[in-house]
Amino acid sequence: DQGPSITRTMYAYRKAMPRANKHLEDKWVKHCQKLHRNRLRQMKPAIDNKPPAKFVHLEQNLKKQQMDEERYSQIERENYLLLDKMSHIMTHPQLLDEKYMGAPVTYGKSLNKEFRESCVCDPSFVHKLTLTVRR
Repeated sequence: DQGPSITRTMYAYRKAMPRANKHLEDKWVKHCQKLHRNRLRQMKPAIDNKPPAKFVHLEQNLKKQQMDEERYSQIERENYLLLDKMSHIMTHPQLLDEKYMGAPVTYGKSLNKEFRESCVCDPSFVHKLTLTVRR
């Protein structure tokens, strides 16, 4: 318990009050004090200092998730189309080259071949050519 000094001061006001039995009155006061201490121990705070409740529909932002999913699916579709085109290019390289870029270029041919052939058949050109070479 809390000692005799507190008990003496506690009972000082009761001397003026009439009581039938001093021991029963003390026992009753101790019982009331014990109940009071238990109530104080079990008391819960009257102020609610907890954070507010979190609402799932406010945290998740479903519209943004939906837009992201649509964007990702569009990117996925475009990637698939690009991959399909690239695989077609890899499996059919010669067809694409001739179709879009014309016949393959072969080096070593003269660009002046037709002109030379036409000149060889012309006798006046051959005469001019021999004159220039002799000088």
